[in-house]
Amino acid sequence: MVKCLVLVFICCMFVSCASIMNGEWTSVSVYTEQPAKAIVRGDTLRTQLLSDANVLSFSVPRSNKSLQFVLQSDSLHKTVNVPSKFSQNYYLNILCFWPGLFVDLSSPKRYTYNNRLTFDKSLNLYNNRFNIRKGDLNFYFSLPFIYPSLNTIKPEKYSRVTQGSVVGLSVGFDYYYKKDKFVNLTGTMTSSHIGEDDYYYYDNEDNRWPDEPCVDDRFNMYSLSVSHNHRLNRFSFGYGLSYNYTIYRKDSYSMPPNYMKPELRAYNYNASPNIYSRQRYEYPTLGLVFNGYCYVSRNFSIGLVYKPSLLRLKSHSGNTFNYEHQITLDFAFRFNLLSGK
Repeated sequence: MVKCLVLVFICCMFVSCASIMNGEWTSVSVYTEQPAKAIVRGDTLRTQLLSDANVLSFSVPRSNKSLQFVLQSDSLHKTVNVPSKFSQNYYLNILCFWPGLFVDLSSPKRYTYNNRLTFDKSLNLYNNRFNIRKGDLNFYFSLPFIYPSLNTIKPEKYSRVTQGSVVGLSVGFDYYYKKDKFVNLTGTMTSSHIGEDDYYYYDNEDNRWPDEPCVDDRFNMYSLSVSHNHRLNRFSFGYGLSYNYTIYRKDSYSMPPNYMKPELRAYNYNASPNIYSRQRYEYPTLGLVFNGYCYVSRNFSIGLVYKPSLLRLKSHSGNTFNYEHQITLDFAFRFNLLSGK
C-alpha cells in the first residue's frame, strides 16, 4: 500500500494543471466599435457585427513572447502588441498540487493572452481589466479554509450561541445576463468549535478529580444561496435567498473522583475521559443573503456577506420564526468559464 502511494506521488510530481488542462493554442477575440480587419500570422480576418460590437476571433500558439498583429479600419492602421501572462490554470497549481508550479516552468502552456481585446473608434485598446460582457459565466471560490465568519445560532432547547470561525469554503457561479447585472449561485460550508472545558482537573491540595461533567460544543453550517447582483466597474452588491442547514453537537464527558489510584496518576495524567452523553441536533432554515464586493483585479475580490435566517423549516415546538445569522469576510477568486459576445 505504501509503495503504491509513493508511486502515485512520484507520478504527480511530473504533472501540472496547465500542462493537462491547457492546449498548445489559445483563442483571442477582438471587439471594435466600427468594422475592421486584422492581419494575424499572415491571415486577414474581418469583423462581424454581433449584438452591439464588431467581433473577430482567432487562435495563436501559447508563448512567453508578446502577441503581435495588425488592426485596420477604413482610415486607420495600427500594430497591436499584447503581452503574455500566466494562465489561470497555472495558478490553479497553488490550490491543487503546488509542485506543478515548477513542472510548468518548462512548458509554454503556462502562458496565455487576454482573451478579449476591446478597441475604441481610434483603434486604441481599452483597459478592460474590469470589462464584463453579457453572457459571461464565471466560476467562483473562496480561499480554502480561510473563511472568517461570525455565526449566531439558536438550536431548540439550547441557549443562543455566537461564535467566530475561520474554517470554511465557498464555491459558486456568476452569470451575467446583462453587462451590469448577474445572477450568483453559491454553496458554503463553515465549521465552528465553541470550546471545551478541561477534561479533568488536578488539585494540588487533595489530588481529586472533579465530579461535574465537561462539555464540548461545535457546529457545522451548510448554505446554498442564489442572489441577484448589480455590477458597477470594480464594485458589486447583491441580494437574494438562502437555504441553510445547521448541525449542532454537544458532547459531555465525565471522570469519577476515584478513576485512578494516586500512585498511578503519574503514568496516566493525560488519560482521556469517556463520553457519557452525545446530543446532536440538525435543522434547516430559510433566510436572505446580502453581499458587497470590491474587485481588486479581474480575478480576485474581497467582500462582505450577510445571511440572516428567519424561518426554521423543522421545529419540534411549532415555533417556525427564529433569527440566526452569519457574517462572512470573503476572499474570492473568479475565473471565466464562458465568454459572452
